[in-house]
Amino acid sequence: MARRRWRTILATLLIVRACVLAPLSVVAIWTRNQVTNTDRYVATVSPLASDPAIQNAIADQITAQVFTYLDVQGLTAQAAEALAQRGNLPPRLADQLQAFAVPIANGVQSFTRD
Repeated sequence: MARRRWRTILATLLIVRACVLAPLSVVAIWTRNQVTNTDRYVATVSPLASDPAIQNAIADQITAQVFTYLDVQGLTAQAAEALAQRGNLPPRLADQLQAFAVPIANGVQSFTRD
């Protein structure tokens, strides 16, 4: 009797496991077919690349990432200060160049985004 009970429990667990894994295997096979088939993947994704909203979102994300690591305003200020310290720029011109650090940074960021 105990042997039959264990068989019933084991059979029930295996059936439950199969019912849970069957839908997952269907999704996994579908995903594999979509991703590994280059022609199908390109056909699926290429319309997205021509969508202006997606292009703008990608450009915004890339620009944000680039300027997370690049401080154009700080580099411009450092360059003006270094030139002034070396005597290559008159002090008045160095101050004016420092004042242009923000517009230069905005222009470089706009250029990069475009």
